[in-house]
Amino acid sequence: MFIQRSDALVLNSVNDNVIAGNQFEFAPVRSIVEFAIVGSATGLEVDILIGARSVVTRLLPSTQNRFGIYPDDFTIRAGAMAGERIIVRIRNTTGGTLTAFTTVKYTPR
Repeated sequence: MFIQRSDALVLNSVNDNVIAGNQFEFAPVRSIVEFAIVGSATGLEVDILIGARSVVTRLLPSTQNRFGIYPDDFTIRAGAMAGERIIVRIRNTTGGTLTAFTTVKYTPR
């Protein structure tokens, strides 16, 4: 199971959950969840939460300007119980518009 999307973030903005509304925003089954977050340029910061747990705070993603390649760009890995909400919050700290490429991969356990 995968989520893959790209989002443009305008200057100094925050997207509180780039996967909000996706069918897999809540873990469908008990899973290992892997994340690849890649930006179009320097200036993005990422927070990842699973349920009430903070997995990563203020991650500076790769700047390859493309979707992540497995396994190289999947730098974050954590567990999730069925029904736990996955939050991928992305901030643009620059004065221009940047693109965030997000991939979330679920492996049932």
